[in-house]
Amino acid sequence: MLALRFPRSFATLTAYSAFLMAAYATGCGSSSNEEDDDDSSGGSSGTRGGSSGSSGEGGSSGTSGGTAGQGGGSGRGGSGATGGTAVGGQGGEGDSGGTPGGGAGGEGGGDGPSGTTCKSIHESSPSAPTGVYTIDPPGNPDAPFAVVCDMTTSGGGWTLGFVKNSVDNGNYADFGSSYVNVAALATAPDAASAMTFTTAVAGWLDLNAFPFTELRLAGYGNGGAQAYTSAAIQKSTLRLEFGQNGYFLYDDANGYYWCGGDNDYTTNGVGQENKPTGAPDDCKGHTSLGNGWDFSESNTYNTGLTICGGGSSLMTSIPGSAYFSYGLPGASQAIWVR
Repeated sequence: MLALRFPRSFATLTAYSAFLMAAYATGCGSSSNEEDDDDSSGGSSGTRGGSSGSSGEGGSSGTSGGTAGQGGGSGRGGSGATGGTAVGGQGGEGDSGGTPGGGAGGEGGGDGPSGTTCKSIHESSPSAPTGVYTIDPPGNPDAPFAVVCDMTTSGGGWTLGFVKNSVDNGNYADFGSSYVNVAALATAPDAASAMTFTTAVAGWLDLNAFPFTELRLAGYGNGGAQAYTSAAIQKSTLRLEFGQNGYFLYDDANGYYWCGGDNDYTTNGVGQENKPTGAPDDCKGHTSLGNGWDFSESNTYNTGLTICGGGSSLMTSIPGSAYFSYGLPGASQAIWVR
């Protein structure tokens, strides 16, 4: 369940900067443990629509003094990831006052490819660029929906499975265990993290049911730049299902530690499932992580990508970086799956 609050504000940038540094100092709690064709009787035909779906202009007329040829038909709308909208071509115009011809209306751009996952789209259309596509994964309880697909990183085919920015204020104990606000997955996490982006973004797939074999975590911040991405993590190495309390990873092959869950576990150490030998009773020794997670390359609290739910209401964009308070723009995190 998401618990929204009104954003906080700061009177000056100086005060904001001071807050970030103070927030980092405290963190989420301390440790306790994309051709024209010539037409002699008229003008050239309209050019083909561009990748953004704009129409071609009507052709210009032939010889001086004659009646202008019929305007070229408009270009077909671009067939980008979501299909451009075509506009009718402008009529041709005589060189010395001929009657303009009317341009034919353009054909609307078709939607881009769709599939069950971004990986299936990438396999059927290898040249498809990174962007927003429609998917309908197995087990999806509702209509097909739009998601961002990363078609370049490490071979491409990555589906945005989770996204949250720091403008959003919520609790995340059950993230990834059901389909929640999938409309948010059509927003690129780098855009969602920009300092000028003031819309709250948070949503995820049911990562227990979605067909993927590997995932990676990424952080974005300070204007939209990707600040961090993990190595590919095999789903088979996750110790728990999403929605459970405890360590998803504990000293795995990449050296990652990733824990999360509800307040009773992350703060008080109550209800941890499948506890690893030597692990703290609560999440990496946090005393006020609340509903959230901590992902890093060490078993030390506040050193990785951290989302603090509950009372802390803070998150990072870079491991070990200053924290951003919920309600304020500047950071986002994502889970990509393939």
